[in-house]
Order: sequence, then C-alpha cells, then structure tokens
Amino acid sequence: MINTLKNLGALVPTVVYVYTAFILLHYISSHLYPYLCTPLSIYGFITSPFTITLPHCQALRWIIYNSGEKIINMWLLLGAWFILYLQKYG
Repeated sequence: MINTLKNLGALVPTVVYVYTAFILLHYISSHLYPYLCTPLSIYGFITSPFTITLPHCQALRWIIYNSGEKIINMWLLLGAWFILYLQKYG
C-alpha cells in the first residue's frame, strides 16, 4: 500500500503540490482574517482601525493577496496549456 502511494505521488508534478498549498493558505487566511482582525460586531468595528495594523493581520492580508495572485496565474497557465494541447492533438 505504501509503495503504491509512493508511485502515485511520483506521478503528480510538484507544481500541483505548490498550488494546492497556495489554495489551502488562501482559504485558511481568508477565514482567519475576519475572525481575528475585523470581528462582526460594534466592538470589532470600533477596534478594526487598530487591529488591522497588527503584524498577524498584515501577514494574513499579504497571504490573501499573494496567494490569490498565484491562483489566478495557475488558471492562466492551465488555460494556456489546454490551448496548446488542443492545437497539438485537436
């Protein structure tokens, strides 16, 4: 069973693991940011100008923005590969 999983893992390109990590980071960060930095309450509204300057909130915003850009690039790359595939074999 372990050897089968190793062989299957060898077939998956490393880029798939990288983009999966970006998707996971984006998803987690997008859900943590409103919880930690801009809570949905009057207290959250009043404190948000102060909390958004905290290091963990800045880090979450950076992760959300940059992982989103990488995911967009992933779709562009996939689309370009698909078009080239269709031109070659279509």
